[in-house]
Amino acid sequence: MPPFSLRSSTSTDLGFVYDVLTITLRQHLENSGQVWPEERVQRRLRQHCADGEFNIITLEGQRIGALRYKHKPDEVWLDTLCLLPAWQSLGIGTALVHLVTSQASACGVPVRLHVFRANPARGFWTHQGFAATGEDAHAVHMESAG
Repeated sequence: MPPFSLRSSTSTDLGFVYDVLTITLRQHLENSGQVWPEERVQRRLRQHCADGEFNIITLEGQRIGALRYKHKPDEVWLDTLCLLPAWQSLGIGTALVHLVTSQASACGVPVRLHVFRANPARGFWTHQGFAATGEDAHAVHMESAG
């Protein structure tokens, strides 16, 4: 696995995070029957990037993805884990999932997330030990063993 690092996002990462989300998620969202919420995505990214809520995944100084998760009293909510396609299937995503699940386990809480029904990453999450806990019209809700 290539040696990656994480750093907090800044407002200068807005365009990069937008591009990563568009490349990795937009088609799956649309395949799930939803419309890409352009204004909402832009608004949320402006807030969350500037606040440092995203972790920018870097490798040798190059930005290769974005991670966003939040510790809550009863869970760790994994909002975003996106890697540019060239960096997928190299073990980086698995290492990041292990990082998040280890933190959750230390707190005695599960990791929860949702994945769009049409997103092939659903298999990735199952392989990582996540199980479906419910679903709605567009997404499957998943949880780690905790």
